[in-house]
Amino acid sequence: MQQSDGVIIVEFIKDDDLAKFYETKIIDEYEFYNNQYVLIKHKNEIVDRYRWFDGKFYEVKKHNFSSEYFGKVKPRDDYQLCLMDALMNKYNNYNNITLIKGKAGSGKSLLSLAFAFHMIFEKSIFDKIVAIINPLNLFLARILPAS
Repeated sequence: MQQSDGVIIVEFIKDDDLAKFYETKIIDEYEFYNNQYVLIKHKNEIVDRYRWFDGKFYEVKKHNFSSEYFGKVKPRDDYQLCLMDALMNKYNNYNNITLIKGKAGSGKSLLSLAFAFHMIFEKSIFDKIVAIINPLNLFLARILPAS
């Protein structure tokens, strides 16, 4: 299995190139992997969001849900939108495993936990949560003095 970035930004400089993409939904310069997200950028702005799956682009729709525990949950940026789509991805009968990486404070834990609580306690679709953390960080926090 090939390793890939979960999200890739494809920038179209010329209007004609963007128009050609919308007509054909083909980007020759890249090799995409299933469930890889493609953010379309034009004139320094993200103008569209897609997920590549089985040789086709699928538009990423906004996913919101209300949770008894977390209130109204909605993505605040394009990366969170991709995360919500990955968590709610029905092309795979829900993902068995979703790996998330990002900067501290980017919403990874909040969105993931809100989704997990929603699916376990409110929808009864899943029956458990498995969270994996990097144990090296915990080890280093114990042996290194605080600065």
